[in-house]
Amino acid sequence: MLCTANETDITVVGEVTLPLRLDGRCIRTPAFVSPEVEELMLGLNWLCKHRCMWDFAGNKIYVE
Repeated sequence: MLCTANETDITVVGEVTLPLRLDGRCIRTPAFVSPEVEELMLGLNWLCKHRCMWDFAGNKIYVE
């Protein structure tokens, strides 16, 4: 089980490694699989590891 920011439990049924493609680059990204989640969610550890910066006003995320 995983826990969300609002303390809701999410059931995990497996793990995969996804080829996340960003601007022509392929970043192999480990991910959990859940029947309760339909889209990719990037966690804080991943965002920090890839030195991400969010531009909320510009509706963009920058990934190093």
